[in-house]
Amino acid sequence: MIGRRGAALAATVLLTLSVFGCADQTGNTAQPLAPAVPAQDLRSPGAPQVHPRWQSCSKEPSSYQRGDDDSAALTMPRLAGNFHPVAAIICGLGPQHRPDGGIDAIAAEDRVDDVAALLTALHLPDEPPLPEPSDDDESPVRACTMNLVLPPWLALLDAEGRWVRPGIPLDACGHPRYEVMTAIDKARRTRIATRVLQEIESAEAAATGCSDVWADMVWVTGMDSATRPAEDLAVLADDGASVHACIYRVPVGEQRSEKPRGAVVSRHLLPAGRWAAIKRQVEAAGPVQACSTPASRFALLMPTDIYVELDGCQRILAPAAPRGDGTSSDTLRQAPAALPALLTK
Repeated sequence: MIGRRGAALAATVLLTLSVFGCADQTGNTAQPLAPAVPAQDLRSPGAPQVHPRWQSCSKEPSSYQRGDDDSAALTMPRLAGNFHPVAAIICGLGPQHRPDGGIDAIAAEDRVDDVAALLTALHLPDEPPLPEPSDDDESPVRACTMNLVLPPWLALLDAEGRWVRPGIPLDACGHPRYEVMTAIDKARRTRIATRVLQEIESAEAAATGCSDVWADMVWVTGMDSATRPAEDLAVLADDGASVHACIYRVPVGEQRSEKPRGAVVSRHLLPAGRWAAIKRQVEAAGPVQACSTPASRFALLMPTDIYVELDGCQRILAPAAPRGDGTSSDTLRQAPAALPALLTK
């Protein structure tokens, strides 16, 4: 369970950006032997459409719309020889840290003036698809994966300011060619515009470690508690440690869902001596009891990564002691009756 907050925050950032149609995406489902779709069957014929003078990413809807436009560059016509780019525009989304510690989701517009390497990569041909292996073929076969690899939204500008969206060369698996993605990554960019789309994490959340929205991981873990082996409790923080209590309320519509999301209702530094009392209660917690009542409120203690259901089944989820092989997990226990009051008073 160690590092769960960092992983969950990263997932929150990705989820927020996906809502706005982040066009620079790479996902790996780790499924080998995905069938290769022939590039020639995907590619639109002809030359890219030449648009009038470029204005900005914010005025080009396809640069931030969700849906099939995310992968449109993989099927668009290839760059034609009668269009002569002198610069490139890259429209993208990403997180931006504020001076107050908060994080915003932003839309950014970058300009690339040295496009020589990028153009070389864009002129590469589509690779032929991998052949289907025969049943009696025992030779090593390169396998495709089901990775979702989408290039950033890219426009090329000529000396007159006109622009095109070039088709991206595909590899044998129907993914963007490595050379193109490398050229885009290494391009020297100049940031020319930034727009804040929404807040991902508030300054208060960053300062306290209590995110504005969080999942009830006790419920998530408790769904398979019958199959989880009992784990010893890890050594908890010293009695004098500085610990924040994050209290979340779970709406009725979220309760019993696969991952109930709660909204923060309070976040505070525990007063002197309170963590020591809570620690004793956690250490005294007994085996978890059979229960299926969802919690409407839960607490998360940071940075100790301890969850407590404040009603419902009133269970605890805490870090477990390392196993003999060096790995570690969580331990699910039944909260003593006095524990919820210590967290909310």
